[in-house]
Amino acid sequence: MNFKIKEKLISLRYLYSRYRFPKLLVLFVLLLALPVGVYLSTQVIKYLTKAVGEPVNVYFDTSTTLPPNPTVRIRIDAKTNSVAFARVVFTFDTTKVRLSGEITPGTSLGRIIEKTSMADANLTGRATIVLGSSPNSTSPTGIFEFASFPLSVYTSQQNTTTVLNFVSADMQVVEKGVIDLGITTSATTLNLNPVASPTPTPRPTATPTPVTATSTPSPYIQGDLDHDGDVDINDYNLLVSVFGQVNCTYNILGTCTIDIYDYNILVGNYGRTVTPTPTQQPTPTPTRVPTQSPTNTPTLAPTRAPTPTPTSSGGATIVLNSATGKTCTTVCSDLVKTCSSVGLDSQATNGNAWGYDSIRGCFSPILINCSNNMRDAGRVCSGQQANWTQCRCL
Repeated sequence: MNFKIKEKLISLRYLYSRYRFPKLLVLFVLLLALPVGVYLSTQVIKYLTKAVGEPVNVYFDTSTTLPPNPTVRIRIDAKTNSVAFARVVFTFDTTKVRLSGEITPGTSLGRIIEKTSMADANLTGRATIVLGSSPNSTSPTGIFEFASFPLSVYTSQQNTTTVLNFVSADMQVVEKGVIDLGITTSATTLNLNPVASPTPTPRPTATPTPVTATSTPSPYIQGDLDHDGDVDINDYNLLVSVFGQVNCTYNILGTCTIDIYDYNILVGNYGRTVTPTPTQQPTPTPTRVPTQSPTNTPTLAPTRAPTPTPTSSGGATIVLNSATGKTCTTVCSDLVKTCSSVGLDSQATNGNAWGYDSIRGCFSPILINCSNNMRDAGRVCSGQQANWTQCRCL
């Protein structure tokens, strides 16, 4: 019996001595791996810190004077970074400028992830562009074009400014190694509708002679297109007949394009006449007698009262209905005529009008007919007091 107990004790001692060494070896390996892991973690942290330390710069590249309407380019200066992903967000004032076309992504980052449409951007004044590189493409470095978009002036206010801004807090640029890069941005200030002090167009002055009974040419009034010394319905008809066309003969501002600015100048001077200045002559009485002084109040109110426009070949009269509180049916009735159609085109037939509300601001087109009331919205839209359209009276 004692012999068997002794034999079992010897067996247990043998097993313990056999498996003790592997346990010590595992413990030794774990202790050796700990400082190696700490060292490698430190190197990774140093690498990440170094990668984030060189920020990229995002900026607008565009002409700062509008018009003419430019194409705005968004550029990224990535320096030595290889950019694999970028999210850019910018804002603008929709009451002053608007996108006139869709945003075009650049070719350096070929995959379009997100892009705001022109309609949504003009509604909110905010646009987002998210682009990424394809798996097998080369990531761009240095300066490259990220995206571009056409921009146009929306306000008629002269000598004003607006700012294109980036929303840095909502932007992200990622390096090819999946590392966020720091971002710096540059806003751009745009000068809109710059106008210098008006300079009258030089006109030849006849030299007075004592033997001729002629007068020097009358001083020129802006809008006197037929040069007869006053601004009347004949001048209005000439302007409207070429409205929207290139015509240097009847252009008032000297741009050779007949637009709303020429129209506003003519309407503002409507009814004005000038008194000819007689030259020295043996007969004291000039042949022309003025009927009005130059300072008389114009008989046409451009933003309130209906304004007669040229008679077309069909015998129609086009009348401006701007914030009168009347329908075109009533406006034509005041002229002992009948309203046949309304519109913003030269013949008032396309059924459109300019409107204003507190949500959308100035907006067009809105489809109307002769029965729609042109109420006063208290704002000027496209050069006239909103709401406004033109009535075609027969």
